[in-house]
Amino acid sequence: EKTKAACKTLRNGSKNDVVAVLQALLVCNKIDKVYVDGDYGSLTVSAVKTYQKRTGLIVDGIVGKNTFAKLCD
Repeated sequence: EKTKAACKTLRNGSKNDVVAVLQALLVCNKIDKVYVDGDYGSLTVSAVKTYQKRTGLIVDGIVGKNTFAKLCD
């Protein structure tokens, strides 16, 4: 729960190492067409939406606590 509470919200335009971790998690969850570059651009938005739809999350392209938790299951 402490880890989940510490998760940052990521969205289009974010650029940092946490975005790179997100992108790596998407790759590990078999989401195609995403690059691990630390830049939350249109490809990452699309990949996040695909993952959210696939896993029954709200499809908004924004990665918050619930999306991070699901990615790490």
